[in-house]
Order: sequence, then C-alpha cells, then structure tokens
Amino acid sequence: MNESDRKFLTEWGGEKCVLLDDGKYYSGLSVAGEPLPIRTFDTWNDFGWLQEQLKDRGLLHGFLAWFKQIIRGNLFTWELRRPFIRCQLICDFLGERKKREEETQMD
Repeated sequence: MNESDRKFLTEWGGEKCVLLDDGKYYSGLSVAGEPLPIRTFDTWNDFGWLQEQLKDRGLLHGFLAWFKQIIRGNLFTWELRRPFIRCQLICDFLGERKKREEETQMD
C-alpha cells in the first residue's frame, strides 16, 4: 500500500494526517517529542479498525458484495489471510465508490 492510500484510509476513517518535512504522513500525535506515524494498514488491528468504520457508515454489506464480484477466482484463500491485502481491497472499494460519486455529481 502506498502513502497516498494510507493517507486516504486514515482521513476517511476520521483520523488526522500531517505531512512533515521528511515527506511522510504522521498522526499529529507525538510521544517524547517524536511524531507518531499514521496507520500502516498491514496489521489485524488496522483491518479491524477499517471493518468497524465500514460497519459504522453502513458500507460493510456494499463492500462484501463488491468483494464477491472482485474475488471470483482472482485471489487464493491464503492471500486473504494477510491483513494488508484486506486493507488494500477496502481502499480499492472506497476509491471506486468515491469515483462513482464524483461522476454522479458531474452529471
């Protein structure tokens, strides 16, 4: 997952992103003067957080329907055991949804 996707998911989930001089995004929080990075979206905790965000916004069923269409023979079961793949799929779903909404607004 690239920085742009990590930023998108972090902000979509309602958390803050701050771009520092090193070109990386941070949470805006710090510990002992050191900035905390934004979520990596490669852990089960991050996947669980995203899943809760989908559920809270009423998007979980839409994601699961989209996922079933996308997965049709494209991914092996073992790949889905990796949280970063699940997080990337959620990012792709949200990106497509955002694009459709923008196209609808243009009509």
